[in-house]
Amino acid sequence: MKKSKEVIKIKKNKVFFVIIFCTGMVLNCTNIYAKYVMQNEFNIANVSIDRTRPKIELISIQNSDENFKNYANKTHVVVAKIKVIDKNLESVNLDENHFKIKAGDKFINDVSFECGQVQELEDGKIVEIQLSNLNVDGMLKLVFAEGFAEDDGKLNNVNTEINTDVVVDNSIPFVPVERDEFVFDGGDGAGSELNLG
Repeated sequence: MKKSKEVIKIKKNKVFFVIIFCTGMVLNCTNIYAKYVMQNEFNIANVSIDRTRPKIELISIQNSDENFKNYANKTHVVVAKIKVIDKNLESVNLDENHFKIKAGDKFINDVSFECGQVQELEDGKIVEIQLSNLNVDGMLKLVFAEGFAEDDGKLNNVNTEINTDVVVDNSIPFVPVERDEFVFDGGDGAGSELNLG
């Protein structure tokens, strides 16, 4: 009887070993081989991501003073053509919060400006800005604050300052004269004295 118990014990160990071995083989075999492979692709959407901010450039500057293009005063009208570059441009905000004018290093508040022609382009817009009542002195600069131009992705332009190379001069010329007596020749050869004092 002792022998039969040992034989049964060995058979149980063999069966237990065979079960563990088979379970390990089943878990190890993760690759399934097939004769045909099927693959499906679904195109859900075409997405174009635009991370480019709108850019602002000065195309041209015109002055109503035909004789001196680079000089202006309060009686002249200066017209600046600005190109806003962005393929997905949504809006251009030409208002006092987004557009400012400088003369030298000082901001000017009492200058009149208005939007002229707006030309639509494939990659943006050309905006005409008319400036008048330039009652200051200094080099004319145009300042475009962030938010002047906004695209469909809600990206704004960066703060941009453009030098127009137009000198605004409203100062009355001043010539210092010393008070003294001098001889004025009236053209007849006889000198006459002119007293400035």
